[in-house]
Amino acid sequence: MDYSGNFPHDPTGMDYSGNFPPPGGVFVRMQMEQNPNKLDPSGFFQPPQTPGYQIRDHQQVTIAGQPAEMWSIWQSQPADWGKLEPTLYWYVRSPYFDDRMVVIHAVPAASPLRAEVERIVASLRFSPPTAVVLKPLVSRQQAIEQATAIDHNLGATITRVEAKLVLYKEWERASASGRSFATDPDMLVWVVVRAGSGLYCGMGGPLGPSTRECHVSFSVLPARPPDQAGVFGTMPAWPAWFDQLTDLDPN
Repeated sequence: MDYSGNFPHDPTGMDYSGNFPPPGGVFVRMQMEQNPNKLDPSGFFQPPQTPGYQIRDHQQVTIAGQPAEMWSIWQSQPADWGKLEPTLYWYVRSPYFDDRMVVIHAVPAASPLRAEVERIVASLRFSPPTAVVLKPLVSRQQAIEQATAIDHNLGATITRVEAKLVLYKEWERASASGRSFATDPDMLVWVVVRAGSGLYCGMGGPLGPSTRECHVSFSVLPARPPDQAGVFGTMPAWPAWFDQLTDLDPN
């Protein structure tokens, strides 16, 4: 859960049951985050030098035979969240993925169960991943029809449309769109770009659809449902990054 920035000033009555440990227990979460720059654990995380942020402990440890970084960090938190501080963090890279980082955090670090939590984390083992399936369940034509349906419903004129089958991380890298923390970088997706006049521009906010004139837009759609991915954007011109993508579909 990301509770920074938009956290209510008065969280009384909110349901935190999925983020708090049971009485006397410890809450542990493990995630695999993207690491496109292939940093080692020591370079992946650098603590910010900000008020209300204190490093209580920092150690180099070994997890599953891999070098790892362990941090105990206290942060100023609102309401009942403060009772969970400090938080323990571990950063370790799987030997099978140089572009991912396994991030584990546990609260509260002051729990009498800390030694047991550290033992459990140290017992982590990595297994070889399954091979990425490169056969789409959605055809190129189906992806194009899905992406352009709203354009046709608006009476748009499409003069050019192309679709390429790629891994999500390849689209992120080519388009410089930033890093997603919620989407599998090895997800197979269709990137569909179209050009024309009267294209759908996206919503113009809570008051209704935009009145802008859009001439180029793109969609990123899952190629193997029930995988989920949904990205839409508009551009002033046909994107050079799309032409640089390697199409994984020979058909």
